Amino acid sequence: MFALSEIDSCYFTRNTASTRTKNIFMGFSEVSIRDTTFRSTPVLEPTEYAMDDETQGAFLFVILDVILDMWKTKFLDGTAKLGGAIYLSGASNMTMNNCDMQNNVARINGGGIYAAAYNKVEILSGTTLKNNRVVTGQGDDIYVANTQNTLELDAVEISNKYAKTSIYVDTASLVMSSGHIHDIANRYSLQGGAV
Repeated sequence: MFALSEIDSCYFTRNTASTRTKNIFMGFSEVSIRDTTFRSTPVLEPTEYAMDDETQGAFLFVILDVILDMWKTKFLDGTAKLGGAIYLSGASNMTMNNCDMQNNVARINGGGIYAAAYNKVEILSGTTLKNNRVVTGQGDDIYVANTQNTLELDAVEISNKYAKTSIYVDTASLVMSSGHIHDIANRYSLQGGAV
């Protein structure tokens, strides 16, 4: 059982769900997403809205042996329990190139991206993460844990006026080059604001 999928120049907007994800559930597949926009309806108080959200990955729920490649894709205004935009787990691989992730909120961990027990996560080539946040937990932009593998950031820009800890890495490795992390608030954390 294995699927090949290509999503090109599409819009996923204002979708709802009470469990898993509001948009795409992936397992045992190879998926390419290009020039696509994922957007939830912006709400006045997204942190309050996230408190009742039980989904994981507002836009993408990636679990069990997935190879996911994304180019020029936008993730805007998502809310979820874990992974405000993307939830990734189960020996999966994810590569992002020139993507934009803004204003996503998770209730527990990973305001933008939640990744655990994965094989590979690469965020590359002009990808921007801006003002993603977590209500109670860690990793306002990126949360990675429970893997012996690496989170690779290359030529990534991260800015976050809400962040307590922009990137949270636990039981994983981080390799970052040619990046720019700026304007991290870190008003409420005893840990590093950027990483």
